[in-house]
Amino acid sequence: MYQVSEKESSVYKYKALGTSNDREIKSKDVNDHYKVTEYNIDLIYNEIKEFIHYYLFSGEISTDFTIKVQDLFEMDDDDLRTLKTVHFLLSDEVRDLIQILPYLLRNLSHSTQKEKEEFNGIVRGRIDWNATLKTRYAKGFNDPSLFVCSPPSKFYDLEENQLLKFVLRKIISLKNNYLDFVDFIRNDEENPFDIESLSDERDWYEIVGNNYKMAKKTLKKVYFDDISDVRIIKAKHIRKAFKNRNVLYHRVARAYILYEDLFINEDIELLKELVEHRLIKATNPNKLYEIYIFYSLVRALPSPELRLLHSGNDYSTFDVLEDGTKVTVHYQYLPKPLQEVSEYAEILRNYNIQWAYRAPDIILEFEKEGKITYRIVEVKNSSSANYVRDSVYKVMGYYKDFERILYNEEATFTENCPIVLVTWGGIRIKDNYDPFKDSLIVLNRNEFLDSLEKLINL
Repeated sequence: MYQVSEKESSVYKYKALGTSNDREIKSKDVNDHYKVTEYNIDLIYNEIKEFIHYYLFSGEISTDFTIKVQDLFEMDDDDLRTLKTVHFLLSDEVRDLIQILPYLLRNLSHSTQKEKEEFNGIVRGRIDWNATLKTRYAKGFNDPSLFVCSPPSKFYDLEENQLLKFVLRKIISLKNNYLDFVDFIRNDEENPFDIESLSDERDWYEIVGNNYKMAKKTLKKVYFDDISDVRIIKAKHIRKAFKNRNVLYHRVARAYILYEDLFINEDIELLKELVEHRLIKATNPNKLYEIYIFYSLVRALPSPELRLLHSGNDYSTFDVLEDGTKVTVHYQYLPKPLQEVSEYAEILRNYNIQWAYRAPDIILEFEKEGKITYRIVEVKNSSSANYVRDSVYKVMGYYKDFERILYNEEATFTENCPIVLVTWGGIRIKDNYDPFKDSLIVLNRNEFLDSLEKLINL
């Protein structure tokens, strides 16, 4: 069993001397830290870097931390298209286009057309006297204020504008179809949308949201009603954009070319390059530690099927062990058999109190010979004894909430350690004591890593 190292002891002593929780030892050894903080967050990322591109929860964009993606072909079609959408909407090409839209709209390309119109009492454009006299004659020469003129009118239905409209509509449709889980602040009088603030965005949800809102706002301009909706972009559209004297149209063409490469040509190598150099990083250290524990369990499976990890998704992965047991790792998802026995939900329903199921951080589901068993894993990013005590009490509540599963013929808890609490540190197991004999066990990070094989087996 893992023993507290001399380094960890020094950290506990360091904290015991009254060091603020907001400070941390700046060490390159992750074991020298008290919990996941801003100082060691990159060390944690480095330990799960092969999974980071699956993370699509809210977070900041980082280009100073690169990863190596092995094979994106293993992803299912929906996840692959979602990943393409994320990195298209976060791309430099789309950002550059969105930022210049106000300037482009002031000088939108157009041609001038002259069509004859009748005017009463006013003159617009050149008077066509021949047509004016004929019209007056036809109406009995009773209206000397009638004129037929040829006023100049602007014609916007040009190839470069059709290309612009196509790209803006794709930004909107891709967001709606594949990133419906991305929430963003609604703009109102108290929180107006400001194009000037786009460069200050850090959270990728906000970047995507503002790109989406700017595209919708632009397409509401009246002259876009007169621009044709083209379904297929041809070479002439791109050529006209690049040859336009207004160089801002070049950014429209570049954004389309990226779209074409990703979604039409399906250039996986380009997607890999985008993924490897634009990392979405969790800004909440507690969230990152949960992800770290989740992917540590996933890594322990022989050949897990991975999916993108984002809100609104059933983020689960499974594998089949040599003995035929199907092991599924759920992240913040409550399987239906546990929902059906939740005493917490039943009590609140009976009192007409608004409620939602309380899901543990991670649930291990084992299925063998038609029988399903569950093991709950709760994660706490702390080494504080007080916090650990409170966490033990909380996970005991989970056991009580789902206790009726023990009387279910088709699903139940595992016989060994059905409840697992994983902390960062602060745990010192007594000599010659085996916690795996208990119904509730508490493991620090290193003990957890040493026990992965036990945890993914019945």
